[in-house]
Amino acid sequence: MLRITVSFKKTNRDMKLYTYVNALEEKSDFVKDAIEHYIKYLEEKKKTDEKS
Repeated sequence: MLRITVSFKKTNRDMKLYTYVNALEEKSDFVKDAIEHYIKYLEEKKKTDEKS
């Protein structure tokens, strides 16, 4: 299995994210869905920027 290490600093933002994800039953599915969502967002943003 491949792994990607993610570190969380002790900032309010990082601790909020860590706490939220850590409480989920399916952590890896949540992270994968979040990454897919962000990639789609970046692709749409790129299309919009190219039209401008």
